[in-house]
This record gives sequence, C-alpha cells and structure tokens, in this order.
Amino acid sequence: MEQPLDNLSQPPVESTTTLEPTSKFKFSIWSFVIVGVALGGYLIASANQNLWPFRVDETVISSAPIRHKAVNTDTSNGSTLLTSNWKTYRNDKYGFEVKYPADYILKKSDRSFRTDSYLSGEGIYLNPQHSTAIFDIELFKNQKNLELQQWYEQILRGNEFSSDPGSGKSYDPTVDHISSTSVNGISSLRVFTEWYGYPKERYFFSKNNFIVEIETDIETDEMKNLTKLLLSTFKFIEPISQIDTSTWKTYRNDKYGFEFKYPDWIIENQGKKDIAFKYQGIDYNQENPLPLEVTIENTKFTNISDWFNSTFGERLKTNPNDMPQKTPINVNGITALNYKDPIQFGDVTAQIAVIKNFTLYTLTFSIEQKKIDQILSTFKFTK
Repeated sequence: MEQPLDNLSQPPVESTTTLEPTSKFKFSIWSFVIVGVALGGYLIASANQNLWPFRVDETVISSAPIRHKAVNTDTSNGSTLLTSNWKTYRNDKYGFEVKYPADYILKKSDRSFRTDSYLSGEGIYLNPQHSTAIFDIELFKNQKNLELQQWYEQILRGNEFSSDPGSGKSYDPTVDHISSTSVNGISSLRVFTEWYGYPKERYFFSKNNFIVEIETDIETDEMKNLTKLLLSTFKFIEPISQIDTSTWKTYRNDKYGFEFKYPDWIIENQGKKDIAFKYQGIDYNQENPLPLEVTIENTKFTNISDWFNSTFGERLKTNPNDMPQKTPINVNGITALNYKDPIQFGDVTAQIAVIKNFTLYTLTFSIEQKKIDQILSTFKFTK
C-alpha cells in the first residue's frame, strides 16, 4: 500500500531491498549512450574528412591568399580574341612588350635580389592596395652574354631573398626544376619552384646582353591558363633608342595643354583644333598622306572606352565587319586607345585617342610603328 502524502515528513524506514530501474528507464539510458557514441563518431569523421560542420567553403575562405580576379581564359576560340582588350606593358629602352588583363594595374616590383646584375622590375597587381604581384617582370644584365641556363645557375640562382629579413630565403634553389622551352618562337628557360609553399613558374628570355624574367603563380588551373595567355603576348620589339631623335623638334600647344617631339615636319593650322604635320617639300594626297594629324574636340565623356562605344556602337549593330580593332595603351599616365578605323581615308597606320578634362585628343598616324612609339613616349599634358 502506498504511503500517504501526510507521512512523507517522517524519517524513512531502512530497507535492504534494492530498487531496479524499470525496463522503460533502461531503454532511455541506452538510447542516450548510442546517440552519444554515434554523434561523437560523426564529429571525428567530419573533422578528418572536411564535412559539415567543419567544412570550409574554399570559394570564400582558403589558406591561400586571394590573388586574382576572374579572367576569361577559355582559349577554345583562340587566345588573340581574349587578349584584344588587355593593356600592353611596353619597354622601349630594352625592346620588349607583353599584355596583361585590363583590370589589373602595373607598379614598381617589390622583389629583392642579391646580385649586381639586377636592373629594374615591374609588378602586375590585382589593385593598388594589393601587396603581392600576380606577375613580376624583371630585368637583368647579362654582361658576359652567357647562355640562359648558365647565366641562371651562375648569376641568379640563390641570389633572391625575401623582403622580410626575419623569414630568411624565400625558397630553396636546390629543388628548382629547370628546362628549356619556347614561347612564341622565342627560346626561353623555364624554372619551376616554390616560394613559401606556393608553386611558381619563371620564364627567362635573353637578348642583347640583358635578360627578361616573367614570374607567375600557378596555384590554380585558372592561373595556369592566365599565364599561358600572358606569355602568348610576349615579344621582342625594336628598341626605340635606335631611332635618331637628335634633330627632332618639340611641338607645344599652350591653348590645349600638351606637347610632344616630332621629326623635321612642317606644321599647319598651329593653335587650332586640327593641326596637320606635313613632310618637307611633299604635297599631301592619297599616295602621300600626312604623317600626323592631331584633332582636338570637346566631349561629354571622361572614359575613353565609353567614348569608343558611343562613337562606333551603331556600326557594331549595322556593319560589325567595319568595327575598328582597339588596344588600350598608356599615354602620359592616362589610359588611351590605339585603334585603326578600316573605313578611314588614306593609308592610316594607327589612331590614338585619349581624353583629359572633357577634351578628346586624336592623333592619326601614317608612319612606321617605331616612330609612332617614339612620339608617344614624349607626349605629355602640360596643364
């Protein structure tokens, strides 16, 4: 008989009888044990296999730094189309050029070398705030005109070090994998190595007692394809210093604020918005076009690409075969366009369009490319 509630306050009566848990209570305890063991086993396995809740979405978080923007690297339709809107890094002093994605920027390289053969370098960066270059373009002297591999092993190998003095050498040169290769028909030395655990490729090119190095990360398939595209644009050009400019004059336009050097030509319409440069003693006609014509006009645009799209957009719809091919270039620190209008009158070599302060400057050339490059290298805005 159950004890009345009123008697619960009385001392309990000792009993030697052992209370056994009910079968329902036993089942509950074993259920918790089984669930606990299963949950613990899953958590251990998840941690080892990178499953939820320990999985890291590598598209958002990665142990490797985010190093590049998304760039179309599908070469199934050819690489030329993919790089047509890229910027061009051109070194006229040493005579080479290479293209890089239009959204990236070029600035002084941050690499260091323990060798007197180092000349200078540029880095291609994701943005101005990014501290590590995606591509490095470095220049070295090759005074003894050594073969590429011989020069690398004797002069450069082991003479690179980190800009952080506390970290020691950036890499172990004894594990480099060296091979000879060809890039656009140009002999090259390819060096595969690792810097701080990240795989890198270094390509060396030799010409006229100097050596160009292009270094790139190849940690992803996208970066490998981007490297192939960039290398497909590398080429040697005639150094601009070979052109004799000792007799060249300086054209300065104070009204519209610009100047540049030019050969011994005659100037017409000086100070106006349409300036013509003519050869001495030769009349202008279709067979003898003007070597240079500069036109100046007001524009509502501040971005040269917006101007181009507005100017030629209708032609793209009606007759796309007559669309000019354009290439972004740098003119006095401003992004300009180098294009050639296929329906332009005369034997035009190139047209350069640049915008500053809502003014469009167009330089139309009918001369050889190296003279165009020389003139553009002296072009600058004066106000």
